[in-house]
Amino acid sequence: MNKIIGFCIVVVISYSSSASGQTSIKETAALVEKGKSAKNNDDDNTALIYFTKAIKLNPKNSEAYENRAMLYVKTRMDIEAITDFTQAIKLDPKSKESYYGRGECYASLNKNAESIADFTKNLELEPDNDLAYIGRANAYINLKKFEEAIEDCIKAIEINPKFAQPFFMRGYAYFESKKYREAITDFTQTIKLDPKNAGYYKNRSDIYKILGDTKAADADMAMYKKLSK
Repeated sequence: MNKIIGFCIVVVISYSSSASGQTSIKETAALVEKGKSAKNNDDDNTALIYFTKAIKLNPKNSEAYENRAMLYVKTRMDIEAITDFTQAIKLDPKSKESYYGRGECYASLNKNAESIADFTKNLELEPDNDLAYIGRANAYINLKKFEEAIEDCIKAIEINPKFAQPFFMRGYAYFESKKYREAITDFTQTIKLDPKNAGYYKNRSDIYKILGDTKAADADMAMYKKLSK
């Protein structure tokens, strides 16, 4: 009789523990969804509270860490964001958003090697992410690896040919490599795609000066001054 009673107690305890675990998972998911809803409505303080509660309730929920990290990115709390992105990656090694987000944070901190590693991992998981190519190209430029930067800009342009940024970055890499004609071609395309950005005219003006085309340089400088007002 004692053995039967003991067996019944074990079953009840086991069942109770399982039920508690299920409830915890559901509650965590609900908190994450509430946090995402608040984040989408730009109520970042409320979102932060929900994500933090979710993490305390279930420290193994990668989505809660990832979303809280994104909030930290918005407020330029890069160290805190890196910590949360890292935890999200530990829990979910295929979290492409976390690799990209952490790569951005490392770039902000001028940790170019770490940034390149994370953007590379993101691209393994998300090969059509033009922003990751641009981010990695920027890190390569900081390291004066201009050929690698140019290659990444080419890939970004293939994915999204209507985005000015990769043309500008490739133009800058060409400029630093003293390929001035190629740089002018890219800066010209950059201006076509984003004609109200004063800085682009200034950059092209500087190259025209190097090439001795004073008329073109003066015209671009005039546009720069006009748009800078």
